Amino acid sequence: MSNPGFFYGAQHTNITGSQMNDVGHDQYNTTITNIKNLSLTVPQQENVPVLSFNDAPVDLLSIHFAGRDQELHTIKQLFGSIQDDVPSRCAIYGMPGIGKTQLTLQYAKLSYQQKQYTYVFWISGATVEKLNQGFVKLLNLVSHPERNNPEQDARLVAARRWLEDCSATSWLVVFDNVSRDTLSFLREHVPRKNVRGNILYTTRTEDVAKAVVNAAGQQQHILELRVLDIKDAASLFFQNAEIDEEDTSSSSGDCLSQLFTRLLL
Repeated sequence: MSNPGFFYGAQHTNITGSQMNDVGHDQYNTTITNIKNLSLTVPQQENVPVLSFNDAPVDLLSIHFAGRDQELHTIKQLFGSIQDDVPSRCAIYGMPGIGKTQLTLQYAKLSYQQKQYTYVFWISGATVEKLNQGFVKLLNLVSHPERNNPEQDARLVAARRWLEDCSATSWLVVFDNVSRDTLSFLREHVPRKNVRGNILYTTRTEDVAKAVVNAAGQQQHILELRVLDIKDAASLFFQNAEIDEEDTSSSSGDCLSQLFTRLLL
């Protein structure tokens, strides 16, 4: 808002020299008074809160989540590397039920709490329909003017361009449970630039993982998620069984953890 200006008008009046001095003095005092009054009436600029949110369904995170500290650290390190002007990508793959989604939820929760990202978006990559819905939800979350556009293609382009042009803040997009059937859709609609953005995928197979991390002629990061080590498996077992680990002997704990690990194989 521009500040109101002052208009100094001189009326053509025949006056003597002394009268002119008096008029000039009065005009000067009036102007100073107006400036002082103006400084008191200019509204103070309010601090507008910065939009920030975590869209990941963290309520689905198991209360018995245990271990995976090394994997969480690895993901953070991989996303810490600069990939020219393209978003860093990482794909986690592994057999069904191994904990890919749980690991990703934990990363989304912790990284947002640590203010690594201003925005965290969560989109199911299982089907093209769910991807479409996810991109539309993204536009709604950021109140994008194209969110009500009746043309689906226009909304998809708007979502991609928003992610590419969002240079002032950092963001994370999670595509959970990506399948072969959605690869071509993702190649077309994921953001192609913005070094402040990270894209995290989960999928079941290594070939899909390698396909989704190809960006600008470079293959980025893939991470195979394997069964928990003995220590973490034992901790998870005891938590689910509501058994205090301190009440178990080391030998019985090792025996139970090995049995639990074999059940996962």
